[in-house]
Amino acid sequence: MYTSKQWKERNKKRYRNPSYRGVILLYGRKWYKEHREECLKYSKKYQKKHKKVLKEKRKEYYRLHPDKLQKVREQHREYQKLIRLEVLSYYSKGTLCCACCKEKQIKFLTIDHILGGGRKEFERKGYGNAFYLYLRREKYPKGFQVLCYNCNCSKGFYGTCPHSQSML
Repeated sequence: MYTSKQWKERNKKRYRNPSYRGVILLYGRKWYKEHREECLKYSKKYQKKHKKVLKEKRKEYYRLHPDKLQKVREQHREYQKLIRLEVLSYYSKGTLCCACCKEKQIKFLTIDHILGGGRKEFERKGYGNAFYLYLRREKYPKGFQVLCYNCNCSKGFYGTCPHSQSML
C-alpha cells in the first residue's frame, strides 16, 4: 500500500498529464458523491480524535498567515449576521419590526419566547448565534416572536410591555 506521496512520486509522469489528472479528479468526485455520508462520518471521527493536533496546526497556520485569519473572522461575522437576519425575518413574517412597538432598527430586535421560559431555553440551546442556528436547524418552531430589546426586557421583568398597556 502506498501513501499518496509515494503514489505521486511513482506515477509522476502520468500524474502530470492533465487528462490523467482530470480522470483522477472526476473519479474522486464521483466516489465522494456515492460515499458522502461515510466520508463525513469518518471526518467527524478523525477531527474528534485529533482535536488538539488540528487545533495546534490551525493556530500555527493563522500565526503564519494573519491576513487569512482576518478574512475568516470577517466571513464568520457576515455568516452570523445572515443567520440572525434570516431568523428575525422568518419570525417577523418578512417585515423586520418589533411585534409590539414596531421598532425597525435591526440592531435592537431580538427573539422573544411568547410563553416565557427563555432563560432556561438559552441555558440548554446556547446564547446569541447558537440559538439562532438552533431555531433554523429545528425548522423554526412555534412559540417565538420578534420584539425590540426594550419590549423584551419589560416583558421579562414586569410580565407585559408598556406599549401594550393603555395610556393612563
